Amino acid sequence: MKFYLTTGILTVFILCTGPATKRSPVLIPDSVEKPASGSSDTATQSRERQQVAQSLAAPPTLPPPEWVGKKFIVLPKQQLLCAQGYSLTTCRSKTCDTAAINPEWENSKHRIHCSKLSGDSVYVDNVEPDGDEWLITFSHIPTEKRIFSRTHKQAISEIAFGDDLISARKRWLHTTVFSKKGVISQLSPPPSAAITSKRIRIQDSLRVVDVRWGMTPLPVKPLWLMVRMNDTTEGFIPIRISWTNTMTDRQTERAPWDDDIYETNPVDLYQWDDNMWETINNHRVVLEMTTDQVTASWGYPPAINPLPADSSAGELWTYPSQTLQFNQNKLTAISDR
Repeated sequence: MKFYLTTGILTVFILCTGPATKRSPVLIPDSVEKPASGSSDTATQSRERQQVAQSLAAPPTLPPPEWVGKKFIVLPKQQLLCAQGYSLTTCRSKTCDTAAINPEWENSKHRIHCSKLSGDSVYVDNVEPDGDEWLITFSHIPTEKRIFSRTHKQAISEIAFGDDLISARKRWLHTTVFSKKGVISQLSPPPSAAITSKRIRIQDSLRVVDVRWGMTPLPVKPLWLMVRMNDTTEGFIPIRISWTNTMTDRQTERAPWDDDIYETNPVDLYQWDDNMWETINNHRVVLEMTTDQVTASWGYPPAINPLPADSSAGELWTYPSQTLQFNQNKLTAISDR
């Protein structure tokens, strides 16, 4: 059975901590290799340890000047936004004001129609500075037509670096991962074609049965890990494997996938008791939790700052609505912002 990236209207979604409505699951091809039913726990643990050993580094980040000659994929666009077209154009940014409109290819603002680019490959022919950004010239592979786009914060949101899919398949296909957010996404079949989220436990094993391109718009995580749970529940996790073509203010020193998945069983990593896992899976924080436990429950904070000099050694973790104070790796205070 084929999994379709439908061109129907997709509901823009935000992964939250509240209960998720159960919807029809995504369809995953029956032909995908399944793990042998007799696989031993020892073999699984050995594979996971090998994963951790081999997965310390992300692929290098290529800045725009190094894109020349590289292949990118134009990500499918949500149908709701296709009326706007792609930000890629048939004219250079400085000449679009006077260039004639080609209605077969573009709308009145020279933005290219979805039907002309969705899912296609483009190669970078030239990169030239444009103020603090870059003007990129592409060759559209199916037609050899030249198209253009200007970066925003050193990135173009509607395309993905072609090598990332190759790297992601080598890293994750037929391995086991765990959702750090405690959810998987699901795409309901037509005609609703809506993306929803389903709550799971963070420690639930997810078998990666396929890796494929996802969809735009922002915030874009261009790869979808297609996953299956032991009870045959299916879905996907949007993810990145490199920081190439990522807006500079969204890049961190962590691995690009570090907010989204564990690559080894978190139960084995941390040895926390069932009560702590219940707290974490409900996305709560309580006093005396460690920094690892808070990170597992709430994710990494947008900002970490040391406590004032006249205080004991510790940190302030700032989240959108609350600030957490840690002393000697223990949560000592919770305050509303």
